[in-house]
Amino acid sequence: MNQLDALLKTTTKVLVVCLGNTCRSPAGEAFIRKFARDAFDPATFSEITIESAGLSDEFTRAQPQSIAMVYEMEGESLTAHRSRMITRDMADYFDLILIMERYMADEILHRFPGVENLAGKLWTLKEACSGAVLQGAVANVVDPYMTPDPYYRGILAEIRDLCRCFVNRWAAAIAL
Repeated sequence: MNQLDALLKTTTKVLVVCLGNTCRSPAGEAFIRKFARDAFDPATFSEITIESAGLSDEFTRAQPQSIAMVYEMEGESLTAHRSRMITRDMADYFDLILIMERYMADEILHRFPGVENLAGKLWTLKEACSGAVLQGAVANVVDPYMTPDPYYRGILAEIRDLCRCFVNRWAAAIAL
C-alpha cells in the first residue's frame, strides 16, 4: 500500500483548494461529493465531510460558468456556494487537502507552520488520482477563470474525471 492509499484508508474529511474558491475547488467539492455519494454506502457517506476553500478571499461566490457547467455535467448545484479562504483550523481539521496546483502546497505550508503532518495531507488532484507524486506543471489543473466557455468546460470535465478517479481510489482504499 502506497502513502496515499494508507492515508485514504482513514480519510473522512477532504478539503479541495484552489486560488479563489470560485472555479476549480467548488467544482471539485461538488464532483467529489456526488461520486462519494454514489460510491459509499449511506452510513459511510454520512460520516464524510467534503468542503472547499481558496488561497485568496477576493471573491464571494462561484463563477457563473462553474455554476452552470457543474450542474450540466453532474446535476450538482453550486448556487449556494460562498467562497472562503483556507484557515489554520481547516489545515488542521481535514485529513486530506487536494490542491489544484503544486505551488499551493508550499503556500499552505508557509502559512500554517506547526500543523501536524500538513505536508503529508497535501496532494494535487492529479496525484490523488494517480497515487504518485508528480513534478512541475504535469501535477497542475489550470485555472479556467475568465476563459471562453469551451476551454472552461474542458477544464471542468478534467476536474470531474479526476474527481471520479480519486473517489474510486478512495473507496478502494477504505475497502482494503
